[in-house]
This record gives sequence, structure tokens and C-alpha cells, in this order.
Amino acid sequence: MPLQLNLIMGVRFLQKQHQVVQEEDGSVNVLICDEFAFVKTSLEEEFLQSVFPVVSSSKTSKIIIVSTPNGMGNEFYRIWNKAQLKLSNTTDKRLTWKTLQIDWWEVPGRDENWRKIQLESFNNDQTRFDQEYGNSFLGSAETLIKANVIKNLKEVFSKNSLEPHEIQLNKDYESTKVLLYEPPIRGHAYVVGADPSMGTDADYHSLIVYDITNTFKIKQVVGFYKNNIPPKVFSYIIAKIAMLYNNAYVAIENNGCSQTVLDALWRDFDYDNIIHVGGNIKTNVGIHSSPELKMEACVNFKAYIEDPLRSIQYNDGRLLEEMEKFEKKSKIGKMPTYGAKDGHDDYMMAAIWGLYPLKMDIIDNYYDVKKTILNKLGIEIPLYVMSYDDENEVRQSYINSLDQKFGSLVKNYEDNYNNLIDETSENAIEDFIRKNNLNEVHYEKENDKQQVNHEEDDFAFRLFIPGQQ
Repeated sequence: MPLQLNLIMGVRFLQKQHQVVQEEDGSVNVLICDEFAFVKTSLEEEFLQSVFPVVSSSKTSKIIIVSTPNGMGNEFYRIWNKAQLKLSNTTDKRLTWKTLQIDWWEVPGRDENWRKIQLESFNNDQTRFDQEYGNSFLGSAETLIKANVIKNLKEVFSKNSLEPHEIQLNKDYESTKVLLYEPPIRGHAYVVGADPSMGTDADYHSLIVYDITNTFKIKQVVGFYKNNIPPKVFSYIIAKIAMLYNNAYVAIENNGCSQTVLDALWRDFDYDNIIHVGGNIKTNVGIHSSPELKMEACVNFKAYIEDPLRSIQYNDGRLLEEMEKFEKKSKIGKMPTYGAKDGHDDYMMAAIWGLYPLKMDIIDNYYDVKKTILNKLGIEIPLYVMSYDDENEVRQSYINSLDQKFGSLVKNYEDNYNNLIDETSENAIEDFIRKNNLNEVHYEKENDKQQVNHEEDDFAFRLFIPGQQ
């Protein structure tokens, strides 16, 4: 039988009284937690960690968390948000959260007159009303994208997002998997936004492919997000995806760790459909980022996302999760910038760079702009865009060549690795001496030494040579 618990009393009480919510077989049937968003975050986490093993011991057990919103900095919001965005921290399907939202107008007896009375009781503070009755999570006002716009994007995501197909770009290497939402369409224009990392389990290699054929109906058609692959493998993934999607142009920085990925993309895999902005075009390619240029890219992204006449469909909830935490950061004497409030912003940056080439002064150099219009400020913007690439047979030969280059690169890496292992074997020193005509000096051990006396504070310690009888 269901049992309602009030968590305000804290976790320790619940842990001491856990036998109250257990059945005779030691498992929980239904556990209901009320006003969970108002429990201290440390207690929320501790409680869930302690109760999950008990609940998961039964195939029929359930946890129901009920609460009105209390901002975004608590465990209740994180659970709710991940469930809405189809994200999960566990592979156990029995521990997947399902969401149910009940709005104030769905409660019997609550109408517009009731809303006005309640609003007056809050001194006409709409924000307080929205939090208490409107299921509104109050986030920071410093996010790049307005909260109501992100809310709309999440609603569209929950209704219209496409299920991904996990595609392995190279059948011999599992690390080349991407999430594919729509296949390439002949003649359509695509752009790849990429944000590399070091591939050392810290920041993420991130990639997004946009269909920009109709710039007022942009779609995410591919996604990639992984933090444990070498930079050159990410270069291969970028090159192959870009080739498959009509030789799409790649928008990627050439600063910092991005340079390693960009060099391999250009030199090892011979992919040169790369957007160039800033820097010296004779000596490098890519986007030469600076605080000013990054801010320009962020402003461009904001203009596209917040334009009420445009629609941009994102199919990966991780991007929307990062968007919600992408906030303004200011330091005295420095230009403001944007970044993650906490966690990562790699997917967000890939998305920002992916839309940056849609600026009219950039896109006209790389794509076939079929039609333009003037925005409300009188600035010309692209409307319909097509790819210049239409040689499927030629593109397939390039793809085959790319796979061969990647296979050779991996084989060379494996050979070098095996050689390294061989060189550090037990015979490595002997081989080194022999190959370089060196001589090792040996000293004879003195085995006939007698015991040694050491006196200290009138005590005698007898030290024996190891192995001496």
C-alpha cells in the first residue's frame, strides 16, 4: 500500500525509519516523496543513494516524487529535466523516470477568476504565481537564450524529436559511432559544427550537422558527443560525416586543442571544405576565434534561436540541457563571454559554430544561396541555400579513399604501440647495449663480510648480510 513521506524532516530520519516503508520481503512497494524540490540538495542526493538499492531489489517497486518548482539548482529539477530531455544516468530501464505535469487550470474549480484572486494575494507578482502554480522553474536571467525560448524548444523536443539511429561510420572501429536522425538528401545544404577536446575523459568532442536548405526551418540531422577518443579519430568522423552530407562545410576553431583535429582533418584526410574566418588564409584554415569573434558567434546564434519566424529542431536533449546553463561570464577589464554555469558546454559551442556560417558575408562564399530576404533591420539574410556538390559517384570514391587512410593511420598507430611494448621488454637493455656497441660494468659482490656492530645508547644491533648463514 502506498505510503507518503515528508522529506523536510531529513534523510537521517528516513534512514532510521526505513523499515516502515519496507514490506516483509525487505523491498519497497511504492515510495512517495512530497515537495522534494525544497529539501536541501545534499540531503536529496544522500537519500536517493540510500533508498535506490532498496527499491531496485523489486521489479514492481516505484518512487514517486511530487513537488512545486523551487528554481533549477536542486536534484528535483535535474531529475525532471533529464526525464523530459530523454536523458538518463543509468542503463537500467527500471530506474528510468517518467514525467507528469498538472497545470493549475486542470484542477477542478480553478478558473481565470481564481487565478486573479491568487495573483492579488501575491501582490500581482507574476513570477511568484508562476513558481507556485505555473510549474515555472526560475533560472538565471543571464543565459544566452531566454528562458521562455528554451522552454518552447523543450516542448517541441518532447513532441517532435526524432529517435536516433546509431551508425558506425567504420565497420571495423566501434569508436566511430554517431547518432543519425535524417539521412542526407541530394541537393540539400548541410553544415557541420564541431568543438574538439583532448579526448582524455574530460571535455567532449562534439559535433552537430544542420540541414540549412531552408534557413527558416533548420534541422539537426546528426549528433556526436564523446570524450574518450583520440583527436585524429574525431577528425575522421568529421571528414566522413561531412562527405556523406554532400561534402558539407565544417565550422571549427583553429585555436588551442582544435588545431590538432583541424590539422588531421586537412592534412591526413585531405578534407578542405572548411570555413575560414580570421587569421591568415595562406597559413591556416578554420575559424580563428577571439573573445570578440566568439561573442559575435553567440549573438548570431541567439538571433536565429529567438527569431519567432524561424524554427530550429534539435533532436538531442543534451544540447538543450547545456543551453539552459550557458550563461554570461564577466571579469573586470575583460570582454564578457558565455560559458557553462556548471558542467560542460561543448555541444553548445558546436551548435553555435554550426550556425555561424549562415551570416550573409560568410555563407555566400561557400554555398549556392538561391534566395535572400531583408530582415526588420534591412539586413540581407539567406533564405534558401543549396549545396554545390552533386557528384555522388565522385564523393563515394573520396569516401573509400578516406576509409583507407583511416585504416592505415590506425594500423601505423597499432604497429608503433606494439613496437613500444617490445622495446620495453625484459631484454630491452641488453638489446640496447648490443646494438650500440656498449659495455655494461659489473661489480663483484662481497659475500665474505662478517656481521657489523652498531652501537647506539648502549644497545648493540647486529646487522647481517642478506643470505649469510
